[in-house]
Amino acid sequence: MTQLLTLSLIVLLSLPIGSSVDAQSKTTKIFFLEDIHHKEWCAYANESIWKSSVDSLGAMTVGSLNYEKDQLAVVDVTEGDEAGDWMVYDHYTVDPRGEPLRDERKNNILPGRRSVEETYVIQNGKATRQSSSVRSLTTGGSLSDPEQWLPKVPVITHAKDFPFAALIVQKYPEAFSHGKVCVPFKRPGG
Repeated sequence: MTQLLTLSLIVLLSLPIGSSVDAQSKTTKIFFLEDIHHKEWCAYANESIWKSSVDSLGAMTVGSLNYEKDQLAVVDVTEGDEAGDWMVYDHYTVDPRGEPLRDERKNNILPGRRSVEETYVIQNGKATRQSSSVRSLTTGGSLSDPEQWLPKVPVITHAKDFPFAALIVQKYPEAFSHGKVCVPFKRPGG
């Protein structure tokens, strides 16, 4: 796997595609998607090329990796189901080692037109829910009755457990800003 990633980075460095680096604040945003057709995760430096790929591939899991001063700071992941019944938006804040510290999650559930917002604190490999609220997707107003069903999307407690973990190269985020790189799906137990 390391050889494949190294080879991908070498190929990537030769691609002359635009950059998503903000020189003033030294932030880099890398966009990614799950390509189920080719069984791989792909990262893009260019947002418009990424959006086009999301549309053409019909990607159901997408997101971004936000680096500040060459260190991963935020991971945003959006996951939906094929039927369009639900969508989960995760906003992970990570520590300087790239490990998740906090997840702000929004579960949008179309049957019932509800949105469940949850906040998790992640410590010692465990996610503890700190808050939860239910809102109407139609009006945005608070609802008093709890949601009975939520999508079964786990809160990630270790960076290595992100299914796209091979794309998170903290030491070389600028390499991704030159184009596109893809890595094979992580195999169970691997």
